[in-house]
Amino acid sequence: MFKKIMIVVFSAVLLCSCSVSENRSSVEVFAHTLNAEEAKEAVKELIPKADELYRIFYRGEMAADETKAVTEPNGFRYAPVTEKYDTLSELKNDAEKIFTLGFLEENFYKNLNDEYAFFKDINGKLYKNLDIVSEGKDKWYAEYTVIDVLNDDSFTATVPYTDVYDTQRSSKLTVINDNDFWKIDKWELNLPAEK
Repeated sequence: MFKKIMIVVFSAVLLCSCSVSENRSSVEVFAHTLNAEEAKEAVKELIPKADELYRIFYRGEMAADETKAVTEPNGFRYAPVTEKYDTLSELKNDAEKIFTLGFLEENFYKNLNDEYAFFKDINGKLYKNLDIVSEGKDKWYAEYTVIDVLNDDSFTATVPYTDVYDTQRSSKLTVINDNDFWKIDKWELNLPAEK
């Protein structure tokens, strides 16, 4: 009987100590203060995805099947996108993983909401405006990111890049913690290259 009581007590102590240990590590992770190197790593992860979305939303850079083009009442031709996204909702879902909704509504989503929309769903499929004429790709140097301001739940950074005209430029971004994900809330492009 004594052995059974000791086993039960010992088991209870083990369970309690595991529970306390798990809670402690959760608190430590939550209370963790972001350092400059972690902020730079966040930028290195965000920039390639942000640049890809920029090229999609502003330059229409996605392949489409022009043999299936339709002419909309606005006179523009649209063709079904043949890569990565099947619907506008899927495209928006990816964008909202990288940018805050406020940023998207002020910037990228403006190209979705008028009669000249760059992208739209037609019969449940994502179509792109074939009359968008804009090409080129910026070259980013995220490894040279400089963290300007660092807070617990946000930071600002300067990231150098070469634009489509081969001109050295800088960009400034504000990144915030949005529901435990680092997202770009502000992105200024075409700033002079920093010396």
